[in-house]
Amino acid sequence: MILKKERIKKVKGTRTYRFRITNPDDVDVKFPHVQEVQAHYFNYALKYMYQHYGVKHLDVRLPTGDQKKYFILKLVKFARKQAAKHKGFDLKKMDYSVQSIDKMLEGLYVNFDRYRKGQYKRIHYWSEKDTQKYLATHKCGLSGYGRISYKHSYDDVHSVTFKQNHDRIALMNNYCLKVPYFGKIKSEESLTAFKHKKIVEAKIIKRREHDYELQVVTKFEEQRQITKEMVKQAVGLDVNLKDNHFFVLSNKQIVSWGKDVEAYYRKADAKSRKLQRYLTKHNKGRDNSKTTRRVKQQLSRLQTKTAYKIDAWQLKTTISFATKYPVLAMEELHSFDIRVSKRAKNYKMRKNINHKLAMLQPSTFRKQMEYIYQDRHGLLLEVNTIDTSKTCNKCGFINHDLKFKKQWTCPHCHQKLDRDINAAYNIRDWAVTPKKHAALQQPDRFPYLNEKNIVTTF
Repeated sequence: MILKKERIKKVKGTRTYRFRITNPDDVDVKFPHVQEVQAHYFNYALKYMYQHYGVKHLDVRLPTGDQKKYFILKLVKFARKQAAKHKGFDLKKMDYSVQSIDKMLEGLYVNFDRYRKGQYKRIHYWSEKDTQKYLATHKCGLSGYGRISYKHSYDDVHSVTFKQNHDRIALMNNYCLKVPYFGKIKSEESLTAFKHKKIVEAKIIKRREHDYELQVVTKFEEQRQITKEMVKQAVGLDVNLKDNHFFVLSNKQIVSWGKDVEAYYRKADAKSRKLQRYLTKHNKGRDNSKTTRRVKQQLSRLQTKTAYKIDAWQLKTTISFATKYPVLAMEELHSFDIRVSKRAKNYKMRKNINHKLAMLQPSTFRKQMEYIYQDRHGLLLEVNTIDTSKTCNKCGFINHDLKFKKQWTCPHCHQKLDRDINAAYNIRDWAVTPKKHAALQQPDRFPYLNEKNIVTTF
């Protein structure tokens, strides 16, 4: 994106709004039925997929593309047929929302595809040593590798999602939303934020007993005017999980995790681990004793409170960024890629990174950034992270032998560089001028990348 004096750019995207439901008693009446229906559909559909596409049938191709839609309809028909065989189960109850069932089965399809790939990898690529290592680590049979669990209890269902169809999801007033099957859903906050926006889907999430959350996904398309002065103020942002840091900016500012929030998280995490161990010992929490129910409630409240605490800190930080920097460039943040990166080959290092990812949640932070910049009419640029630390921001030399060095000197221009700050500089410069990206200088290694897909605009 090479910017001139002025440019009008179209920005498309989706935005998720979260609201706390103020009529939980009305939701409590219908949500157990939703849990029952989804559990039956999930279990029967999973049974069908294991029978026809499981570990014994990896040579059979899983339907994709347009065939995927018909496959999901086939799963729905199979689930209904199996449920009809059970006495005492009302088949009419299963028709509360086909759309919701379709959404749930789409998620099951994605997870089952990953399960098949894991099983294929185990059968065709694992050595005997890898097999024994897996058995020693997980203390279970190989059939458990990547296996998807059945929903043994209705409590395993925590949410229900409805897709928009013929305005079935509609705003009734500033504090009330109409949702299929549930009817009127009331919020303690105003819903006017998406009054003139296209609603894509609505989700009802059960946080804990008598506590529900409403999530509404909207789609938008707008034009933004980008001036040359805005580009001059552009700042690059790089993730840095070392020494309790969070981000490093191109203006050499270091964003650290708040001490009060970190102390609270560590205390809450220790307590949640203790409660989780109790549930694991007692038949994985499936027994229905009074003590187990109490422990489940405590764990749910603790996790919900911790999530709200982290969300509040992230929101405060993102608002300060959007206020200071109208144009912000940041690297692509995918937690999975960070976990399996080459920097995390060492077990202790990988374990430490995984714990920090759970605490800091950089992917969630990026989503927050996207939402805030959309509301504030700023510009958020996401840059491909290939060789951001290895490329000298002065001369463009790519140091492939960098490895784990924090400080390094460019062999070409002899400039002394800090790994993280150098990466932040490159992210900023490449976002403004994608043709300078290191990946485009190596077309033989990255033939699939070009100026159009190297930078994403939000």
